Amino acid sequence: MAGGARPTSYRIDFENKYSYLRFLRPLPPLTTMTPQRRKEIEGLLQSRHLEVVLDTLDLIKNEGDIELIKPMVALMSETDNQEVISAVAEVLRNVKDHLAVPKLMEALENPDSFGNRSLIVAACWENGLNYDAYLSFFVDLAIRENYLVCLECLTLIENMGNEIPEREIMTNIAKIQQNIELS
Repeated sequence: MAGGARPTSYRIDFENKYSYLRFLRPLPPLTTMTPQRRKEIEGLLQSRHLEVVLDTLDLIKNEGDIELIKPMVALMSETDNQEVISAVAEVLRNVKDHLAVPKLMEALENPDSFGNRSLIVAACWENGLNYDAYLSFFVDLAIRENYLVCLECLTLIENMGNEIPEREIMTNIAKIQQNIELS
């Protein structure tokens, strides 16, 4: 390319762990990520090479797109690699876009997230976004899931704002009391 201009798109050979390096250039602002770029990043998340996946997660952490939450959560459930799971959790903890809240809630509702729900709930309270509208969901999750998920839900609930209607609070307290009596 003349004058040091950078190409606008790359063809990625997912089998060659080094071809992705050309692809890991700065992303445009979130609102301008193209579907093609998102698809290429999703492909990199599926790489068999740990370095590629970790570098891609680092890129997403710094300049990602909320539409990549679903493939990252899927990656958490598809891998046994704790380094990858921790890297995804780190990305989720650093999400600061309020539009990500529904995406994270979808991830928690997905049965595939079962083994990683405690990490996802922890990321929800650590990212500081507003989950007040989901109080009932987190109470239900705390009631039916294991101890670790319950603990993370309680931490999230404790950190919720003051904008929850009293009626909803009382309804959820009654639900908790009823479940305590049943157990």
